[in-house]
Amino acid sequence: MKEGVQAELECTEDAAEQTPTQIPQGTQSGIAVPAPTSLKQRLIRLDELHQDGLITDEEYATARRRILDEL
Repeated sequence: MKEGVQAELECTEDAAEQTPTQIPQGTQSGIAVPAPTSLKQRLIRLDELHQDGLITDEEYATARRRILDEL
């Protein structure tokens, strides 16, 4: 039997201005998180996910390449 995940979310005025994004597959898929607004912020967030072990090396490289391709 699978156990569910419970979370409590706190909304701020800033949250209304941000758009949700999905965490890469293989992690906590299906959980929406606010998207960072700049490419630099997105790369920093991606690095944090990787350092925290929430995404694999392959997922990190793929997502990083996708972000850098937007330059």
